[in-house]
Amino acid sequence: MKLVSHTSLHPGGSAAPAPAPRPISLASRDLTPAPRRTEGDEWHLDVSRGRALLEPGQHATLWRICSGAFLVERPTRDGPDVVALALPGDLVGLEALLGEPCTFGVSALLSGRVRPESLGSDAGLARALGDAVRQQQRQALEMSQLRSGPVLERLQHLLGMLARERGGAIERKDLPTLKAIARLVNSAPETVCRELNRLLPARPRAVQRRERAAGNAWTLIASAAMPSGLMAQAARGGSSNAFLNPSGDLQ
Repeated sequence: MKLVSHTSLHPGGSAAPAPAPRPISLASRDLTPAPRRTEGDEWHLDVSRGRALLEPGQHATLWRICSGAFLVERPTRDGPDVVALALPGDLVGLEALLGEPCTFGVSALLSGRVRPESLGSDAGLARALGDAVRQQQRQALEMSQLRSGPVLERLQHLLGMLARERGGAIERKDLPTLKAIARLVNSAPETVCRELNRLLPARPRAVQRRERAAGNAWTLIASAAMPSGLMAQAARGGSSNAFLNPSGDLQ
């Protein structure tokens, strides 16, 4: 690489003397230390519905659930058996408190998010131990409600738990699969389907057809009102904020 020197010359032809270095003022520099990492800065892990978070025999960390619902299962000859339903705020992978491999597997009943629980201090360890004891007492009561009594009542308990997790009523489309629910409430998928239809009846097909027809009609009207560029974007699967509501106004 060719270096170009920009040396200024005096009128007499001699090189100008180098300027004296300016003193560096430390006070003028920003020497504020970086902020400490807090618990809210911990990274999170998103787990899709049906995916495993922990496997039996795995050496893993202790996780705290931020959102979603997770099945805690023990392996048996007949397949995994659900022993607890973990909800936001609960800890999973409790064996990490003892430095032992996982005895139970943990998988997502509903898509959720988890974060690693810090055990770096005595206070953090004491908090985790206290939370673990309290949640196991609660989960034992919840599992007795999900495994005993008429199937309709079991499903009512489950819907109530999932609604609390969501912060409101849960819709049929947001529920886990029938097979997963049947395993949780210890029933047959056919029975679960029949009882769910009583609790969350599907809308009549005629109503669904009218809603689809109305939606298609408004889509055609919105397409006619769209500029050509937005129409091409919608055709490619892109999103647009220019849609018509049933009153006929762009929203």
